Amino acid sequence: MRNCSGKKTPSLVRAGDNKLLCWTDLGTVDYQKTAEKLIRHKKLDTVKQYKLACLYCLEDYIPALWEKLPEEDKTYFYKAEESSQVTEPELEFCWPYILKGEGNKLDNMPGRPSGNPTTFNQYAFEYSASEGNKAASEYFFRKLTNDEREDSLFEAAQTLVIERSEDFESFPDSKLSDTFCYLLSLMSPGQQVKFFQKQPYEVLMCLLDWPWQDLFMVVAERIWNFLSAFDYVKLLQDISKRAQLFHVRTELFQEFFLRGSCDFRNHFVDELCRNGVSFKACFDYQYSETIKVVLRNVDSAHKKRLVSCESFLSIFCRSVLNGKRHLVELLLREATLSEEDKAGVKEDFRGYLAVAQRRRQTADWSINKLLEQFCHILDESKENAPRKTNSDAEKLY
Repeated sequence: MRNCSGKKTPSLVRAGDNKLLCWTDLGTVDYQKTAEKLIRHKKLDTVKQYKLACLYCLEDYIPALWEKLPEEDKTYFYKAEESSQVTEPELEFCWPYILKGEGNKLDNMPGRPSGNPTTFNQYAFEYSASEGNKAASEYFFRKLTNDEREDSLFEAAQTLVIERSEDFESFPDSKLSDTFCYLLSLMSPGQQVKFFQKQPYEVLMCLLDWPWQDLFMVVAERIWNFLSAFDYVKLLQDISKRAQLFHVRTELFQEFFLRGSCDFRNHFVDELCRNGVSFKACFDYQYSETIKVVLRNVDSAHKKRLVSCESFLSIFCRSVLNGKRHLVELLLREATLSEEDKAGVKEDFRGYLAVAQRRRQTADWSINKLLEQFCHILDESKENAPRKTNSDAEKLY
């Protein structure tokens, strides 16, 4: 667990104490209620109870816990004449000033960005939100005036989604996505649209974190006109990565792909040909339905380009040599190439094998085997295989 400054704090619950965890209706840990339960059951020493109460703004507990602190700890957390030493809103250092009615001293906290005119409550709200501390965000938002809310809400949401997008490769951070959805709920429909227009990619990327994936397509419909082809491709790549590592439905990839225009889909295929990471995942993780959806919903020129690009030819070689050719057979069948295109693809494959042989990437004995199998699979695929419409493809779900 991390505190609102991003520094590690002791785990909320020790092994064997999982019965003390409290849960939200969505199945995530309710950190504030869990902290309150730990304090009520006195599972931690007084200093840790105080820090937890401050972190999650449990104002009903903080005054009594402050009084119980040893004097040396009080002196550590509260510098009566030196509030300027509080350089970030680490709440265990801020709450003593709030308790003593000296919160105005924190308005001049030196750690904030240069020239930032916001009050301490605004700064604490924005900072807590950016760290995924939903409980503290809620507390400090209630303390803001209407004008301060107007000024700080967009700033907090923008900082949060950018931070999440920059750290997307890490394990999904439900605290950040939970807090983002809370901030979104504070905006009017008009404010939401304005925010979506500024950060369309980052908003949707945040919604790939569990348990918010059911909102992804709902919000995507509202955001669609603001998405670029680059955003579309990047999001498909992100969904593909998340499907491999975390709890993201493969159907989400298919739904989002189908929502794209023909130009967007073709742009995605162009990117697959340049960088086959997403396509490789389809073969590594046996995503046969995804392969069908992609091939049935791009034009003939892009189908040919896809099955003759180096990324696919490399996948074909590896699959055949490993005895796993059923997915490449599926792809070549779904491509429904004309006889002329098949001949061109065969020539492309011969050229690819010749280069691989010169680079000694493929053993000499396997060259003829690979070429023979590739040509055989292509010849078996029928030019007049049934073509699916978009509505037919959607029935795959």
